[in-house]
Amino acid sequence: MSKIVPEKWIQTKVTIGFIIIIAIAIVIFTISYFSVASIIRVQNQEIGNEQEFTYLNQLIFEIIETEGVSRIYGVTGDDKFEMEYQIHHDSVLSIISYLPYLFPDTASKNSIKEIERLYLKKKEFMDQLLQINIINLHRSTTESLLESIPDSLNYDVTEYTYTTIKVDSLNISDSLSLSSEPAEEKKRGFLKRMSDFLSGKKKKDEEEDLSPVVTQQVDSTVKKQTRPDHNIRNIKKQLQRVSRQEAYFNKSLQQHENDLIKLDRLLTEQIKSIVGNLQNISVERNINRRNEMESMRSSFLDRILLLVGSALFLMLFFIFWISRDISKSLKLKNDIIRAKERVDRLLKVKEQFVAHMSHEIRTPLTSIIGFSEQLYGLKLRDKEKSIANRIRISAEHLIGLINNILDFSMLESGKVEFFKDQIHAKDLMEELHHLFDIKAHDANIEFSYEVDPELNVFESDSLRLKQVLINLIGNALKFTHKGSVKYKVELLKDRLFFTVADTGIGIPKDKQKTIFKMFNQVNISLSRKYSGTGLGLSISRQIIEAMGGSISLHSKIDEGSVFKFNIPYIKGKEIASYSSELNSEPYNFMDKTILAIDDDQMICQLIDGILHDQCKRLDVNSSAEMALQALEQQKYDLIMVDLHMPEIDGLQLMKIIRHEKKIETPILFLTADMVNTELKAVNDNKSIWLLAKPFTHNQIKEKLSEIFYGITNNDKPENMYNNHTPADKPSSKEYDLTGVEAFTGGDAEFLNSIIHTFIENTNEGIGSISKAIKEPINHYEIGERAHKMLTGFRQFKIEKAIEILTKMESARDEEIPFNELQLLLEKLKLIWNPIEKSLKEKITG
Repeated sequence: MSKIVPEKWIQTKVTIGFIIIIAIAIVIFTISYFSVASIIRVQNQEIGNEQEFTYLNQLIFEIIETEGVSRIYGVTGDDKFEMEYQIHHDSVLSIISYLPYLFPDTASKNSIKEIERLYLKKKEFMDQLLQINIINLHRSTTESLLESIPDSLNYDVTEYTYTTIKVDSLNISDSLSLSSEPAEEKKRGFLKRMSDFLSGKKKKDEEEDLSPVVTQQVDSTVKKQTRPDHNIRNIKKQLQRVSRQEAYFNKSLQQHENDLIKLDRLLTEQIKSIVGNLQNISVERNINRRNEMESMRSSFLDRILLLVGSALFLMLFFIFWISRDISKSLKLKNDIIRAKERVDRLLKVKEQFVAHMSHEIRTPLTSIIGFSEQLYGLKLRDKEKSIANRIRISAEHLIGLINNILDFSMLESGKVEFFKDQIHAKDLMEELHHLFDIKAHDANIEFSYEVDPELNVFESDSLRLKQVLINLIGNALKFTHKGSVKYKVELLKDRLFFTVADTGIGIPKDKQKTIFKMFNQVNISLSRKYSGTGLGLSISRQIIEAMGGSISLHSKIDEGSVFKFNIPYIKGKEIASYSSELNSEPYNFMDKTILAIDDDQMICQLIDGILHDQCKRLDVNSSAEMALQALEQQKYDLIMVDLHMPEIDGLQLMKIIRHEKKIETPILFLTADMVNTELKAVNDNKSIWLLAKPFTHNQIKEKLSEIFYGITNNDKPENMYNNHTPADKPSSKEYDLTGVEAFTGGDAEFLNSIIHTFIENTNEGIGSISKAIKEPINHYEIGERAHKMLTGFRQFKIEKAIEILTKMESARDEEIPFNELQLLLEKLKLIWNPIEKSLKEKITG
């Protein structure tokens, strides 16, 4: 069988796939985020580069503007250009101070500092040139002065000639020329003042020299006169000397100005060179950043494509992987469903086999127990009574084993039904005490119980609860040789707690965890010494858990064991005490008429022996036809009918009585088949009762008391049966004993008995089919026999024969030709003969 892939593993794969896809998405988002952030950073740096170019160009422009404005100011001397010159100078310094923010590297900062140093030096040169230009602007050259001064002072003078009459202080020649003051004053121009300034004469002295005192006017003749001036020649000489000095000064100044201009140009070129270097650095940086951005874009696209491709590959891979697992899972699910169907069929076969074996064993046990009780009640000698009692005890032990096997089968298939009984706590404990009191007394063991005073009546399944308590108390008495066995019930909140404590041999700690498992006992020696199948505690645990409770164990070797279990508490209705009501009127049915029907003559005799003297009238019939005739003649208070009878079984007879005869008399089914699913049809009918075979005298009388007087008030289970479809597991062998061996628990004797019974039933069935095939063909009998034989063949997994019997089984519903039936029978015999031989060899071997 291929390995099963759990759905959790598929879910794990899906989860892993989604986690990987989410991780890839996160990685793609992270890469995208940081790549975009890097690109934005590079773009911002490019914008910074544009700012660098802008500021560098602005610097060059401002330096040129500063130089141009300084020259204009030197030429014009206008103050507004001086202010503009200062503004441009401040702008240059501002740009230089901002450049380190644009060029943060050390080399660029050093270059900026060099630009600042060169510019300040250039500024000094510009200031010096500006001063020279201002000086040149405000001075006149000596050449222009010399050109404006004449060699002699030539001017016209109007003279008046008088005849001398009297002179006060000085005699002068015949005439004296006097110039009028205003005219002379007029003649004193720039040259005269310059000459006076150079010769050191004052105006007063001139007036004294040139204005003699005349006391008498002789003549008034007017004439023109030219008069040379020696001071002018001196002035011109000095001016010529100054001119030569000035020419030398101008030449030196011009040379200095040329040197300043050359230095200024040199500084300007250096500044331009440094600025150019900075621009080149910026350009190179810009190129590198663009290359970096292109590289990042390319890397980003490559990574995105790689991740997207990886994601698509992983998605496709996981889709394929998960689809394969889903397909495999669906296939395995279908295989499991088919296997489950086969297992369900097998379980049904096992269930039918258990029911069949139970029925076949219970029926004779009913007679054994019943007649042994009757025998024990006769006047016999002690030895004869002892033998009868041993027969009864052995039969009861055997029926207990059968009940355990049946319970095991029902619990395994989930078909345990629970009734809602009103249980009086004290009566329950008292009944258990009466049940084991004699055994405890014989073993000299102290046996007692306790009931919680707060607990009165509760609701639960009386039969199943007794089964668990009987099992626990029975084990306690079985494994206790001295000391005591005590049991009690307590009510704590909403749960009932039962405790069974003993001072027996105890259970080893390593066995306490497995003691509640199927077919599990402490050891083989104890099993042989005390007997048992290992089913009791396991069945008890399953019953308690099915009732919604739990069981626990505390035990020490040679000190004893304490079993505790709890079930939900449901408060019950107040009822009369079972024991008091039973004792007040013990099994009084003398006013009742009863009809009993069973195809087994021994069971009929047993019922007659038990009830003949206990009721007003008892009619016992061995067939349904006789019972129907009796119903037409007599009215009965109760009809007791066997569930399995030939021709008309118990359920069919009930339908005839109810629907055709319109009789509503209570019906008590006597059945050894306690797992019959057909009983579901009568589950809800309150006038239908069940009594399991085998039964004792007291059991049948208690059931009649329940029917007639309602001493116990059993509610029908809400869901008494759960139908399951069993399964068969095909085998390549002629037959397979695996299921049968597992059922017997390794008990060779039990296995041999089952094989022996199967061989006898098969031979009987083949003989019945051979008779039914003869003319006229009884198709119904063939189908019925084939149906009964299928149970055993499925249990032994004889696949070839199962096909033939299934075909024969269909003869009940459709007529199969004689030749075909004959051929099927011959094939069945050919298959069965070697298998029968092999099975017999297994028994004898």
